Amino acid sequence: MQKIYTLVTALLLTAMLQTAVSSEPWEERREHIPDYNLHGKKILMVVGHDYDHHEVFDIREMWENWGAVVDIAAAEPVTEGHTISFNGRGFDKETNSEVKTDVQLKDATMEKYDALYFPGGGGPEHLVNEYSSELNRLIDEALRKGVPITAICGGPLALTTHDHFKGMEMTVSPSKIPAMTEYGIQYVTREVVVNDNIITGNWPYFQTFAIAVAHKMISPEATADDIFPASDCALCDLMQSQRPSRQFANLPLEDEAIRNIIRSGVSVPWVRFAQQDWHFVAVSTPEVRGQIKQAMFEYIRENGLHPNTPQEQIQWWWNTMLDHPVLLLGYHSTNPESPSPESINQFMENNIIAVGTQMMLAAHGMGLGAQWLPQLPALNQPTRNVLNMDDNLKLVFAMAVGYADLQELPPVRKPTHKILEIF
Repeated sequence: MQKIYTLVTALLLTAMLQTAVSSEPWEERREHIPDYNLHGKKILMVVGHDYDHHEVFDIREMWENWGAVVDIAAAEPVTEGHTISFNGRGFDKETNSEVKTDVQLKDATMEKYDALYFPGGGGPEHLVNEYSSELNRLIDEALRKGVPITAICGGPLALTTHDHFKGMEMTVSPSKIPAMTEYGIQYVTREVVVNDNIITGNWPYFQTFAIAVAHKMISPEATADDIFPASDCALCDLMQSQRPSRQFANLPLEDEAIRNIIRSGVSVPWVRFAQQDWHFVAVSTPEVRGQIKQAMFEYIRENGLHPNTPQEQIQWWWNTMLDHPVLLLGYHSTNPESPSPESINQFMENNIIAVGTQMMLAAHGMGLGAQWLPQLPALNQPTRNVLNMDDNLKLVFAMAVGYADLQELPPVRKPTHKILEIF
């Protein structure tokens, strides 16, 4: 049983993290890149000290490959920026990028440009603090001319010098959400937000952002649905729109929503009735969740689990995972007299991930957030003790469900052609 717990825990942990270490670049690689004709179009990019290299050079390269001219406006003849690299566990930042200025910021105008662009990094904060009047002037000119005003990652911070954008929906780097919401924008968790002529994007979705800006320059009336139309497979679109949810709003979840999630999970077509020897428990009472947390912390301590992890870190992680409206626990009978002819080992290997994945998809389809909970050995005995579960029932999966308070951006995936061969 411990071996199977290890297998399931590894699979659930992989699903929870929604990412993997690989030799592939960490930035976005879209399945399909349109071929735009931007010949004759000019874009003014306003750059500040400590800009993000990828948001300057990678995005400029895409626009230039489509035929556009991209000029750099900055306060100094040469501006320094930083690069980001993935080290397998996190990101390293190095100040090793420089960009030459095409036009001095104080002299820049929008007269000959078809779009205004603010890349992110630390540049926007520097520009707001030192050159707010110049930013206001350029934004006023762009608004009067009716050309796209665009920004990515921390770039939308440059827009806060102007009152025009208050009340608009935008996306922005998570670190800039407090400043932007204080200014008055409505933050939404999307790769790109198209709000008339205002386009905001998030890191590291450079290609999606560049496509949105190029499309709007060619078709000013285009909406986000025009730029990124839905596919012919509504279910595929739903599945691909799933997001990690680790923060939940303090709102009750209706019993019928829980029933729908369970019904969806056990509707996996290849799981025969005899194999559905399930028992589900939905824990929504804060007091009971608190008892489970306390019993689990004691179990981890007494059994020496996670010996190299500080107790306060363990408690923080589980408090985060268990502070949500509903804890859904799935048990399977190990009773030798169970009608299921297959062993629990075979059942778990063949069906547990499929059942749990359908439950998460059902939650997403109902507008809810869901999160796998790994470390089943730490949850199995404590939940059975607190809930007085039968000895023949073994915990095989656990998930948090509720109304997402703050969803995360989708993880960057490899394009299909990198992982698929068709013969």
